[in-house]
Amino acid sequence: MTDRDNPAPYDLIRDYEEQFVYELARGVVDRPEISVWMILIPILFVHHMYLMNKYKNGVHSFARGIMEPKLKALDKALKETESGTECRELPPEAYFPELEGREDLDRTLLSRQVRVINLLKTNYRRLMDAGGSSYGRLLRRAYPEQQQYKTFISGLNKAERDLNQYLTVNFHTSEASVAIVRRMEKQCRLLRKKEISFFYNSSGSD
Repeated sequence: MTDRDNPAPYDLIRDYEEQFVYELARGVVDRPEISVWMILIPILFVHHMYLMNKYKNGVHSFARGIMEPKLKALDKALKETESGTECRELPPEAYFPELEGREDLDRTLLSRQVRVINLLKTNYRRLMDAGGSSYGRLLRRAYPEQQQYKTFISGLNKAERDLNQYLTVNFHTSEASVAIVRRMEKQCRLLRKKEISFFYNSSGSD
């Protein structure tokens, strides 16, 4: 049996999270619409292709940004699994060593971001410990009851809302920025609701 036939939990989780963030990005970043005028005026189609390239780049950039803290959490979970140790609440410097000693940090922002990452890390560690040949099996072994996973998702949603609220009040304060954050939150909740239904109520979840 090859590694492709029996992927490691780390790879299963990473692949799933990458699919999730790209679906989230496509739901948040505005896609340019096709107009009937493009048939009549070809130069409009050229402009449309230019906008489509910007859209694709925007999706990739958005997805990479959302994926970065997930990767920090996933890498720490893997190291803990390999060493047989576990720490539920790692300090900020464990994830952002490059920021240690800086005096211009917004500690409130950093602590809220780290709270989200620690929740993700605990979840990933639980998934890795559960084992399985697919992401669906990892999930249902780690959270046998649907309500257990819902409880985790509820806590994660709250931590992300607290982070986003702080960002929209102190950093991304423009009307456009706030609208994007709210759209992202709504899309994320929708995807997680679909995720729970798929993995716990669908026969095709493996």
